[in-house]
Amino acid sequence: MTISRFLAISILLVITLGGCGPSQEEYQKLENKNKKILAELNDLKSELNTKNSELDKTNKDLEQCSLTVEELRNTPTERLARARNLQSENNISEAEKEYNELIEKYPDSNESKAAKQILA
Repeated sequence: MTISRFLAISILLVITLGGCGPSQEEYQKLENKNKKILAELNDLKSELNTKNSELDKTNKDLEQCSLTVEELRNTPTERLARARNLQSENNISEAEKEYNELIEKYPDSNESKAAKQILA
């Protein structure tokens, strides 16, 4: 009786364990789904790389624009106006510094000539 009982339990275990896990069809569906997800992931990585490249270009453009704005702020006309404003606020040392920088950077400009007359 023990052998037949052991045999019956073994058969039940084999049947039970054999039924565990996905069927071949389910496995294939999961495999296909996994491939689709991996393809989508690769597409997203590619898109991310493209967006990062675009962001880098935009940042370089922004940096160039910032330099242009800085140049526009430092035209002879702007520098002369800043120096006069500093002078009117009795900030004489900063005004002189601005006048001298104007003369040094733009020696042939009309604003430089005006700065020289003011400093004289």
